[in-house]
Amino acid sequence: MMESFFYKDPYEENGKTILELNLFPGKYCNFNCIFCPVSRKLPHQQTQDPVNVGNLDAAILDLQQKIRAVKPDLVFINSLGEALLLMGLEKVIHTIHKENVPVRLLSNGYLYGNQKYAALAGICEEVIGELKMGREEAFQKAQRPLAGYTVRQHIENMAEFRKSYPGRFHLEITVVRGYSDDSASLSVFRDAVAAIKPDVLQVVTPEAPFDKALGLPQDRLEAIAGELQKSLGA
Repeated sequence: MMESFFYKDPYEENGKTILELNLFPGKYCNFNCIFCPVSRKLPHQQTQDPVNVGNLDAAILDLQQKIRAVKPDLVFINSLGEALLLMGLEKVIHTIHKENVPVRLLSNGYLYGNQKYAALAGICEEVIGELKMGREEAFQKAQRPLAGYTVRQHIENMAEFRKSYPGRFHLEITVVRGYSDDSASLSVFRDAVAAIKPDVLQVVTPEAPFDKALGLPQDRLEAIAGELQKSLGA
C-alpha cells in the first residue's frame, strides 16, 4: 500500500499556484536515456506495461487533503519515468477533477500512440510530449527504448494524438550536443513541430550534471529555438 505520493513544495507559475507530484517510488519507463538524472539515483524498470504499486486508497485520500489545503490552480503529474504506466492513474485524475482543479500530465509521448494510454492522457487539460532525438541511430543509442521503437513512430504517435486532443499540448524538445544538434536532427525537429502543432513549444538542453558534456551554449540554444518556433506557423 502507498501511503502517499511524492510532492514538491507548491510553487508559482505565471501567477498560478502549482502542486506537482510524482506517483512512483522508483523509476518505470519505456525509455532508458543516458542523460536521465533519475536513473542515476533509483532502480530502473524498463516497461510499457501497466505498473501496480499496490493499493492507492491512502495516497489518493492524502492527495485530496493536500489539494484542499494548498488550493492549487493546477496539479502537475510529473512522475519518475512514465506516469501513464501507473495502474490507477484514472482514479488519481478523477480525484483531482472532483476538486475542480485541472491536470497537467508529463509523458515522453511515445505511449500516446496506444489507445488505452491515449484515452488517459485525453482526460487531462494539459499534456506534455517530449522529443530528444531526430536521427534513428541517435535515438537508439541515447534513449535506449524498448525493442521495436523508432523515432519516426514516436513523432507520429504524438502527431496523431494531437489531432483529436482538445486540451493544451506542450512539446518539449531537448537538443543534445553530439546527438541531436546536427542539421539532420534539426530538420526532423522542424517537421515534427509542424506536424504536431503544439500550443506550447519549449526548447531546452540537458541540465546538470549532464550539461558539461551534452549541453549547448545559451546563444546556440536560443538560435535553434527561434528557428523551431518558425515551424509553428508552417
